Amino acid sequence: MAFILLWISLTILTRLSNASLDSSGGSVYKVPQQFSSSRMIWWHPYYSLKEYQSFQDAKIYALDVPVYTSEMILSFHYQGMYLHSHKPCNNSIIVLFQHGSPAIPYRDEIHTDGWLYNNTDHYETTVSLRHVQDENISSPLPGKWYVTVFLPYVEKVKKIKEKGLSKADEKCLSALSIVQVLRSPLKPPVVLAKGQPWNTNANLSVSTTTYYKYFISSYSKELRIKLKNFCSAQHNCSLKLSLSASSLPTHSSLSCMAPCERNVSWPQSQSYYYIEVSGTSQSYEITANHTECLLNTPGCTEITPMFALDRKILENSWQYYLFNSTNMFSLKLDPDYVGTTLTFLLWPFHDKTRATYKMCITRDLLPYDFVESDEFSKKHCSEKSDGVLRMAVLYPQSGTWYIVVTIEPHDPFSSSNFIFHAKTQTCLNDCNKHGSCVIKSDIGVSYGLCECDYGYSGFTCSDHHSLDILAVCLLTISNIAFIPGIIVACSRRFYPEAVVYLFNMYCSTVYHACDSHGYCIYDYNTLQLSDFYASVLSVWFTLVTMIKMRSLWHRTLNVVAVLSLSIGVHLARF
Repeated sequence: MAFILLWISLTILTRLSNASLDSSGGSVYKVPQQFSSSRMIWWHPYYSLKEYQSFQDAKIYALDVPVYTSEMILSFHYQGMYLHSHKPCNNSIIVLFQHGSPAIPYRDEIHTDGWLYNNTDHYETTVSLRHVQDENISSPLPGKWYVTVFLPYVEKVKKIKEKGLSKADEKCLSALSIVQVLRSPLKPPVVLAKGQPWNTNANLSVSTTTYYKYFISSYSKELRIKLKNFCSAQHNCSLKLSLSASSLPTHSSLSCMAPCERNVSWPQSQSYYYIEVSGTSQSYEITANHTECLLNTPGCTEITPMFALDRKILENSWQYYLFNSTNMFSLKLDPDYVGTTLTFLLWPFHDKTRATYKMCITRDLLPYDFVESDEFSKKHCSEKSDGVLRMAVLYPQSGTWYIVVTIEPHDPFSSSNFIFHAKTQTCLNDCNKHGSCVIKSDIGVSYGLCECDYGYSGFTCSDHHSLDILAVCLLTISNIAFIPGIIVACSRRFYPEAVVYLFNMYCSTVYHACDSHGYCIYDYNTLQLSDFYASVLSVWFTLVTMIKMRSLWHRTLNVVAVLSLSIGVHLARF
C-alpha cells in the first residue's frame, strides 16, 4: 500500500511539474513583469474516500492568502484507485472553497429549529479523475481560505453478499494535489493620510495603474474619496477610480470616471480600503477622508459592545442582555471560533408580551442602509411575534458581527422588556440527539462535527433513513432461520452439529449488527473472520453428516476440518 501511495504521489507531482513549471525548474509560473508571483504545492494523501453522508466524510484543507493579492489560481489534481485491483475509482469529486471558514456541503438541506444564516458565498467545482482543474479568483480576501473535498452521495441498491468469499474492492486509495499560485502588483500601495491630498504625475502615452490604501480606524459614518484630473483640453485623458474594502478592486467594485467623488456610507471599521486609479493623465490629485462617529455625532446610532466570548474546549460560552427598545450590538469574534456554531436568541421577558421583534446580523458591515431592503432582509434578517427568535451561524468567520434588534409593540402605549442571548456551540442542536459531537483540529483550528448514529445522516444528523434500518433489522433477524436446523439436529442427537449451527447463528448476528448498524461487541475484523469461519464450518459439518460412514470417521473429519479451516480461512481472508 505504501508503494502504491508513493507511485501516485510521484506521478501527480511529475505531471504537474511538467505542465506548469518553467524551463529552469523554478518555483513560479511565467507572468507579466508588472506582477510578482509565488507558487506553492500542497500534496494531500488520504485513504478510504467515502460518499458524503455527514460532514465527517469530507476532507478540509487550509490555505493562506497574504494581503495585497490581485489573483489566486488554484489547480486541483485528483487520483484514485482501488487498493486490490488498482483500477480507477470515484470518477469525480466535488471541491468547495471559501474565505474565512470551511464550506459546508448541501448547506440548504440542513434542518434546524431556527433560522440558518448563510454567512458567505462559496466557490464550487467538480474535479474529474486524472484531470487538472484550474480555478481563478480575482482579488481574493486576505487570510485563511478553506477547501472542502467530498465525494457526492449516489442513491443505489446495495447487494448483500457474504464477506470473505472474494476480495472486494472497497478501499479506494485517493490523493489530491492542490497547487496555489498567488499574484500581486510589484509596487506596494501608497498609503493615504486622512484629509491630505496626494499629487502625482502620469505618462500620457502609457496607461498606468496605481494602488492606494486608506485605513478606517473606528466606527465611522462616511468615507469620501475625491479624484481630480489635471489635463489640458488638447489631450485625451481618461482616469478611472475603483474602490474596495480589504482586497484589491475588481470589475464589480465601486468605480467612477475622474473628476469624481465616491462616497461610502458606514464603511468597515478596522480595515483598509484599497483604491485603484487607472488610465492616462498628465497629473491628478486624490484625497481620502472619513467622518468618525464620536459621542453625540448626529446620525450615528449607539452600538452596545458585547464582551469577547471566552471559548473553552468542549464547553459553551454565552452572554445575556436585557433591554426594552430597538438596539444594536457588536461582537468581536476571534479566529478560534471558526469551527463553532454562533447562535443569537431573542425572546420577551414576559410571556404575555405582544410585539413583533426582528433581528438582523451582518459581519464587518454596518447594516444601516440595508435594513429596509427586502433582498437584505431575506438573507440577513428574521422576525417573530411569539416565542424564541433563533438565528444560527455555522462556522462563523472571524471579525466584528453586528446585530440589529427592532421591536414593534402591538400596543404603542405599552413597554416591554426583551432578552438578547449570544452563545457558541460545538455542534448545532447537539446533533439532534442522533449522534455524538466530536472535535477535530487537523487544519490548524478546532472545529466540531457530528458522528451520526446508523440510520441518520446530514450535518446535524437530522436525515432519517428508515428503509436502511428496516433492511438491517431483517438482515440480523433472518438468522433465526438456523433455529429449525438446530432443533432437528438436537432431536436426532447430532449435538456437535447443533453446537456449530448455534455458533454460526451467533457469529452472523453480531457481525451484521456491527457491519451495518455500528454495534460492535468485538473488533470488526474478528467478527468478520468469525462469521466466515462459522459459515464454512457449518457447510463442512453438514456434508460430513450426510455421508454414510462410521462415526469414528465422522469425528476424525470434523476435527481435521476445525484445525485446517481455522488456518485456511485466516490465510484466505488476510
